[in-house]
Amino acid sequence: MRVTSRRKAIAFFVTLSSCVIAAAIALNISWIVINWRELGTLILGVIFFGIVISGLVLNTIFLVREIRRNEQQDSFLHAVTHELKTPLTSIRLYLQTLQSRNVDEQQRAEFYRVMLADSDRLLGTVEQVLHAAELGHRKNKLEEIVDMETLTRECLQEARTRHHLSAEALRMLVEASEGGAKVIGSREELRSAVSNVLENAIEQYTYTGVVRKRAGSRHGTAWPCTVFPCKDGYIGMCCTQIKEVRGAVLLAEDYELADDPVLHNQFERRARADELEPRLVAGYMKYGKSELFHKGQALGCPVAMTSDARDLVNDPHLNEVGFFAEFDHPVIGKFKEIAAPIYFTATPGVMRSAAPLLGQHTAEVLHSLGTGEADLSFLRADGVI
Repeated sequence: MRVTSRRKAIAFFVTLSSCVIAAAIALNISWIVINWRELGTLILGVIFFGIVISGLVLNTIFLVREIRRNEQQDSFLHAVTHELKTPLTSIRLYLQTLQSRNVDEQQRAEFYRVMLADSDRLLGTVEQVLHAAELGHRKNKLEEIVDMETLTRECLQEARTRHHLSAEALRMLVEASEGGAKVIGSREELRSAVSNVLENAIEQYTYTGVVRKRAGSRHGTAWPCTVFPCKDGYIGMCCTQIKEVRGAVLLAEDYELADDPVLHNQFERRARADELEPRLVAGYMKYGKSELFHKGQALGCPVAMTSDARDLVNDPHLNEVGFFAEFDHPVIGKFKEIAAPIYFTATPGVMRSAAPLLGQHTAEVLHSLGTGEADLSFLRADGVI
């Protein structure tokens, strides 16, 4: 009901504002027709109606944004209220049971344990809301090196406590890596992000029974729409139309698959990606990425090469358009660097030399500021320069 009423409110204000703006434009046109001989009056009228129309447009935008913001706030409050009410109801139920019935010590200890877990869940929800509000208003975020494995384990433990899950029900698989995963960022923001991912996964499994897994580089519905290996690297493509899909299959020289009716059904070919993808890879592995790129373009397949730095430096097109410039470096000799990104006809950008070495122009700069050679000698002797 609320969503419907808000949509009606948005439609009402947009319609009302559109009618008023149309009326203002009609009045403005009438004003121009009536006063076209009087220049001063004409200009004042046009400016006045322009201000009125701009104000109406801005007012409509503001109203629609406010309605949508209120909808988001209501949704947020509803979710937070649910998260707060569940542990409170549980704690109240256990307290009422303890008050009205005589229970043995073992059962009493279990009640206390559950109530403490629910209070931890309640405290965690409150802290998340406070952190979200704090992060939203904080301008300068404190960044540090965060160990993601440790942080994720902490979030897992909080999720287990909040949802009364065992260690086996919610566990983390760590792939062996040297030094572990470390990220530079705000610890609280990263904690909120990991907690939200865990909460979404738990809720989705609770309601649908689906365990969320990695999707890899494949698109959710389109296929082929991913990165494929080839003879000397990788190519990427994203085909959504049947002619593009058929071009990708012909690029792999799989003529049998090119005539298969499965290609005409977007959802079926995506569902059979594990079966069909190896056939494309087998064809792509015969050629290099540059050859596949040009063949794919001719076949109408939206394909691109995944280029590393060496590929880019040696790219004929980039060199032809002057993307790179060659410089002499006092240490490494001749090398290529990205040239000026924009060329103006009257004031063309000029790349005169390579980046200076540490202290290379210190003497020139100090000379230009009036420092004599004797003073420079003292500065060198003292290790200042």
